[in-house]
Amino acid sequence: MKTSPLLSICIPSYNRAALLAECLNSIFLSAQGYEDQLEVIVADNASTDNTREIMASFQQKFPLLVYYRHESNIGAERNFRHVASLADGEFIWVCGDDDRIAPDAIGEVIKKISQSFDLLICNYSMWKKDFSECINPMVLNRQDQIFFDKNDVLATLGLNLGYISSVIIRNDLFFKLPASDYEAYVDFGFPFVYAVYSGLDNPCRVAYIAQPLVLNRTANTGAYDWYKYFVVGSS
Repeated sequence: MKTSPLLSICIPSYNRAALLAECLNSIFLSAQGYEDQLEVIVADNASTDNTREIMASFQQKFPLLVYYRHESNIGAERNFRHVASLADGEFIWVCGDDDRIAPDAIGEVIKKISQSFDLLICNYSMWKKDFSECINPMVLNRQDQIFFDKNDVLATLGLNLGYISSVIIRNDLFFKLPASDYEAYVDFGFPFVYAVYSGLDNPCRVAYIAQPLVLNRTANTGAYDWYKYFVVGSS
């Protein structure tokens, strides 16, 4: 009988086949020795590039990879929640399709999960778009920290919680927020942050990991209304 994985790495993707392949390669490198505790899920938002072919190639090599393709594009924020909804794992890690993770990232995350935390937030490094140079080796200049009050988490880390690739949360906590409440924030950004914050109880157990476990690809975002997202939405 198949048992549920401990950790589901969930990747929402759209028209980034080459970058997605780089992301997956970093994940499967880090996954070595932990394959029986993992699943990796890609939710393709109706890509028009060769994502489907890339995924077929990966699935031949990595049986723990699950591929879902939407018939039409449902938007990035909705796809974040949808790919998480496909997860069977006790914890979900929604990872950007253009990012990479460090070789020891999965081992460190599983070690923290075993210590009964509700939420993990990991530090990350920033790289040039082609990963040829590290721009900032530690974006958050903080030491390891444990939080027991979700308001302290938000006050300390703020909109860094919106960087989805650095957040690992218990599956049941993320989905405590009804879909209708998540949907209310979709047009203004940050519904993911709202779901994470709303899912936590007080007291909670949250660990900030100072070691950069994620490699962020910079200068790779699309056009957006800065005021709408970062002033109206974040408020």
